[in-house]
Amino acid sequence: LKKDQVVRVLFVIQDDAGGALGSDVFLFYPESRKGAVIDIPGNTGAIWNSLGRVDRIDTIYREKGMQSYLAEVEDLLGIEIPFSVSIGEADFGRMVDFLGGLSVFIQSPIDRDDGRGGRWLLPSGAVNLDGEKLKAYMEFLLDAEDEGAREERRLSAFTSFLLALKNRRSDVLAKDNFPYYASCMESNIDADGLYELLTVITDFDSNYLTT
Repeated sequence: LKKDQVVRVLFVIQDDAGGALGSDVFLFYPESRKGAVIDIPGNTGAIWNSLGRVDRIDTIYREKGMQSYLAEVEDLLGIEIPFSVSIGEADFGRMVDFLGGLSVFIQSPIDRDDGRGGRWLLPSGAVNLDGEKLKAYMEFLLDAEDEGAREERRLSAFTSFLLALKNRRSDVLAKDNFPYYASCMESNIDADGLYELLTVITDFDSNYLTT
């Protein structure tokens, strides 16, 4: 953190099956407080060294884990990414609830079977979703949509998550509160390092966050 001019973190939201539901690289330049999010679509295909075959990039996370996935993302983007954070789908929902929900825009109301015995029920407009509703927002796929539409929603949800971390920064970093947030995340650094990392990256200027 002290030697790098640009702080780079790979965030992965992990689904219940152990795959990468969504992954994004956050880049932050502390001197200007500008931030950028690079989305890594799960269906990105190539010949991956870690697999030895052509496949989707999210397959690497499911089969080989974070270390191999991080290395492939670094090769894909041509940059070193020193930090990684993974959040399970259920834990992501918990964090969203801790943050008071996330603000997203839904073009049309959703009411349909989710294929697992439940329903996706979402209102339209600019809404604040709790953890359970946000999970539905990131998962549903309408008949007229392709995977790209769902990827855009996942990017929107992650960007809203970053903004919520910033807006609730004092609460998140409060010594009594932080252990609850830290318990939802797995990282390649220890708890003290994770606290320092979030202290730095949540200081971005929301007017200069690009996706």
